[in-house]
Amino acid sequence: MPTFNEMPYTLDEIPVEKIFKIDNTQFTYRIEHNETKDFYSLYVLDDENVILYSSKLVFDNDALHAGAAILNLISEIKPLNRVDSDAQQLNLSTFFSQMGIVAVTPD
Repeated sequence: MPTFNEMPYTLDEIPVEKIFKIDNTQFTYRIEHNETKDFYSLYVLDDENVILYSSKLVFDNDALHAGAAILNLISEIKPLNRVDSDAQQLNLSTFFSQMGIVAVTPD
């Protein structure tokens, strides 16, 4: 069974950068909101704030799908519903109130 670890972000913090250690590798993860199109992006930065990878956050899709090999990660980072929520769109009204960002580590 995979392990699920929520990455603690709140709506009030956006845009925000936080450092997380996932799969024994430490990166800075930045989340930004595009107000014009109402979507969120995830950026992965190195110790010198160089962007190594970026992706649009999409419900139940691995944000690192194309960057995991580059970043040497086996975990997936996904926006997922919290308990008792059926939201499937990531936007200003649902993200963080009904969904969270989760690091999913396989067994």
